[in-house]
Formats: sequence, structure tokens, C-alpha cells
Amino acid sequence: MHRHRMAAVLLAAGIGLAGCGGSDNGATPSVPTTTPPAATSAAGPTSGAPSASGTTVTADLSEFTITLSQRTFTPGTYTFVVREQGQVTHALAIKGPGVSEQTTSIRPGGAEQRMTVTLRAGTYEIWCPVGNHKAQGMDLTITVA
Repeated sequence: MHRHRMAAVLLAAGIGLAGCGGSDNGATPSVPTTTPPAATSAAGPTSGAPSASGTTVTADLSEFTITLSQRTFTPGTYTFVVREQGQVTHALAIKGPGVSEQTTSIRPGGAEQRMTVTLRAGTYEIWCPVGNHKAQGMDLTITVA
């Protein structure tokens, strides 16, 4: 069943990138998914813009900070575009009401990763799960209201 959901998410992302639009593919939006990197334009993703998989939020990771392109969240589906901007390997994890998901590690100069989650009202922790990066400051909290 997980493969069907992953295939549906990849299909929806491909349709959105092709500019074809489309409707909901019937996948249950409350299940978080991580998708492999996708190509972006030279200008990069537009933060806060609606996409085929919700609102896009850029998450830039560096030593030892996480910078989100937005700090205000309302309930809904968000695609976090995770970009490695530092000199050491990082990853992004998010945990909160109904969500516990993380990307694989991204090496310096590595391709961006996308993580799509549906956020409900509540508090979520976002951090880097690599080594002791969380203790070094790569940890923040967002509130969805």
C-alpha cells in the first residue's frame, strides 16, 4: 500500500512540474511522505506558493541553523524543499500531531529533497537528526493555527 501512495505522490509532483495542473489523485492527505529530489528552475522553488502537493516551504540547512521561508502556518498540506547550504551533512525531521517524518541525509552540494506532510493545528518540532546537530541549535518549533 505504501508503494501505491509513493507512486501517487510522484505522479502528482510530475504533473505539477509539467504545469498540467490536475485534481486530487485520491491519496489520503494525512499520511506524510518523503519524495526523492525533483528538478527546479534556476530561480528555485517559490516559497509559500501553492503547488500540486500543497504550499511549498524552503528549509535551508547549514551549521548549525535551520532557516524556513515562512514561520506562519495554517492547517494544510506543505511540501518542505530541504536544501543543504552548509559544509557538513544534514537532514530534516518533523514531529507533531499525526506527523513523524524525516529526509535522508544530504551531503554538502547534494541535491535538494522534498518532504510532503499534512499539518493539523498544534505544535511541531523541526530539527536535524544527524549527530548532535539538534543540541547545537538545529532545532525549532512551529505552531499551526
